[in-house]
Amino acid sequence: MGSEVKKEVGLPPRPPRSAQAKLRWRLLSRAIVPSRQETVGTAIDGELKKVSRRPGGRYNLVPYRVVTSQTKPGIVEEESLIASRLNGKDILLEYTIPVPPSVKLKVRQKHSINLQDFARSQKSAIDNTGIICLWPAEEVLTYFCAGHPELFRNKTVIELGAGYGLGGLAIAACTDAAEVIITDGNPAVVDYIEQNVKANRLAFGNTEVSASTLYWSREEVPLSGRTFDLVVAADCTFFKDFHADLVHTIKCLLGTSKDSKAILFNPRRGNTLDMFVEAAESLGLHVEIREQYDAHLWSVHQQLLNGDRKGWPNYDTNHCYPLFLTVTWRHTQLA
Repeated sequence: MGSEVKKEVGLPPRPPRSAQAKLRWRLLSRAIVPSRQETVGTAIDGELKKVSRRPGGRYNLVPYRVVTSQTKPGIVEEESLIASRLNGKDILLEYTIPVPPSVKLKVRQKHSINLQDFARSQKSAIDNTGIICLWPAEEVLTYFCAGHPELFRNKTVIELGAGYGLGGLAIAACTDAAEVIITDGNPAVVDYIEQNVKANRLAFGNTEVSASTLYWSREEVPLSGRTFDLVVAADCTFFKDFHADLVHTIKCLLGTSKDSKAILFNPRRGNTLDMFVEAAESLGLHVEIREQYDAHLWSVHQQLLNGDRKGWPNYDTNHCYPLFLTVTWRHTQLA
C-alpha cells in the first residue's frame, strides 16, 4: 500500500539510481510536508507524515502569537490557529523581537502546504522548504541579528533562502541598515515576502526594504552583478548538490570591501556543512565557524541536551543546533 500511495502523490517507491533522479527524490521527500493534518486518517496524510523532515520544536528566542480576528479569553492554541485562517489557507503570526524597543512584526504564511504547492515547485525545479515553516536556524538568525544592530548600521544587506522573511524583516526593523533585500528561489514564497514587507513598512524607518526572487546558480551572476556589505542566510547548506551554486552566489554578492562578509547559521547535518566549507574555500573564500556565539542560546541548547526536551523530543546537536559561519574574501585574512 505504501508504494501505491507514493505513486499517487508523485514519489517513486524507492530512491532511484541516477544522480538527477536521486536529487529529485530528495527534493520531493523534503518538499511534501503538510504543516498540519487536514484530513485525519487518510492513507496519503499518513504517507506524507513519514517523509516529513520538519523540525520537532523551536528555541523560543522570538515569541509569537497567532493573530485572530476575535480575541477570546482562555482560548486554546489549536482553536486560535483554526480561527486565524485567512482565506482558508493562510495564517497571520505576530512575532515580538526581544530587543529594545521590542518590535512586533506580522508575518503572513501558509497554514499548510498541499500537492498543488509541491507541483508548482517541482515544475520550476526548486526546493519547497521555505514555504513549510519557520526553521530553527532562521529563528536564531532573527534573534542574533536583531541583537547586534551595530553589524548592520548603514550597510546594504541581502538575505538568501529567506522563506517568509522574518530574519530580513527583523534586520530592517531593528537596525539602521541602509537597505535590505529579502530573497528566495521559490516565487510562491516571494509573494508572501512581498506581502510581509508591505504589512510591516512602518517599522522600517529609513531602511529601504524589498523582496526578490533569486535562484542560486553557478552559471549566472545574480542581480546584474550588484554587491552587498552583508549576505545573511539560515539553514541553506543541507543540500550538497546546491553547494557550488550557493557558494558562487555568495561570492558574486560579496562586496570588495574588507568589511564585506556573509553571516550564515547552519546545523552541521552530517558532513554537509564541512562539504560546503570545502566548496567555499575552493573558490577563494575563508570560512570561520563558531559554536558558542550567544550565551542565552547556548544555555537553551545545553538544557535541551541535558534532557529538558519537552516540546522538542528529537533534538540533537548535529541536526538542530545552528553553528555561526562568517564567510569573507580570503585576502581579508591576510590584511
